[in-house]
Amino acid sequence: MNETINAADASAHRWRSSDDRMRVPDTSMLPAAEAALRERAGQLGDGRDERAAGWRSTVRNHPLSALAAAAVLGAVIARFSR
Repeated sequence: MNETINAADASAHRWRSSDDRMRVPDTSMLPAAEAALRERAGQLGDGRDERAAGWRSTVRNHPLSALAAAAVLGAVIARFSR
């Protein structure tokens, strides 16, 4: 509690002034960016659905291979999680 303050430390400290305020970003382009992000999210969702459909058809066409692959993947995950 009773610490001494060095003169060098005291002079190095600079008090905040009005120049240190955070600048507010320009928000005029936010609606366009939001629309672009929503469009891209929709595209990614569509691709995810297509990949899921592809995996479903693969599992339906080759059920034993899919079961073996799932067992191997489970064993690898169990091995690394120890």
